Amino acid sequence: GTIDTKEKFEANRLRMAKIVWADMEANNSRECRSCHEVEAMDLHAQTEAAKTGMQPGLKTGQTCISCHKGIAHHLPRSPAPVAAAVSPAPAAPPAAPATAAPASTAAQPTVKAAAFIGQPTVPLAAAPGGAATGELDVSVPLTTVATEGADAKVTLTLWQKGAAAAAGPLFNAPNGFELGRLDDPAKAGAKAGAAISGWVPVTLSGFVPAKAIVSSLDPVWSNIESNYQFTCGACHALHDPHDLTPAQWAPEMITMAKNANMQPADATAMLKWLQTQSATPKAGN
Repeated sequence: GTIDTKEKFEANRLRMAKIVWADMEANNSRECRSCHEVEAMDLHAQTEAAKTGMQPGLKTGQTCISCHKGIAHHLPRSPAPVAAAVSPAPAAPPAAPATAAPASTAAQPTVKAAAFIGQPTVPLAAAPGGAATGELDVSVPLTTVATEGADAKVTLTLWQKGAAAAAGPLFNAPNGFELGRLDDPAKAGAKAGAAISGWVPVTLSGFVPAKAIVSSLDPVWSNIESNYQFTCGACHALHDPHDLTPAQWAPEMITMAKNANMQPADATAMLKWLQTQSATPKAGN
């Protein structure tokens, strides 16, 4: 065997648990039903919380293991936090000292790199280590202009409802979902573009922690999806992200995060993953 130490067992525990859970889903939780029969249960004597999950689950063909993981064995440890599962994007070149270019030589454009916010929520500041002018959520697309110490200078464009840049929520698209908040438009260098059907694109600039920037969202989404399967699947059958719209996921996540005792950062990251998946058409549609 390949698992001959406790450390190796713990490292593979979630993977092995998923295999067992899938087998039990396939055999209709045979091991549970050797002792427990639905026909013998008094559903009316259950608590309201149990009724809320049990009765709809039975009607939709869910099985014991869909909700009752961790009964006979301890649940595996949750996957690593988002920030620990991804690698920062390659840093942009440091900002060059400001010097006057010779009259006969054209100024060279600053090297830029496309990237994304890879942590749940990060501050946007007007200067390295300065006061926040807003907040950006995981998956915000941006352009890294330069690095200064532990911070990166970035530019990005999100959307706001209205005709001008203003303090308030930032969205991924017109009629989309929130991806951050703007607190000080002036200090964030906010520039509004042409309004479209009551929505305006707003370009911002400032500094974010360089370690929060990733070149690909794939490892970020993969880690959040594992957390979704582990955290939510431990109590009920998992919902397909497309079961709800991005707008519907926001209040649903507030309730679920409270029930699961999730940390605010983990809940924010999971919500953004659910909303992004929900807004992406299913393959084949």
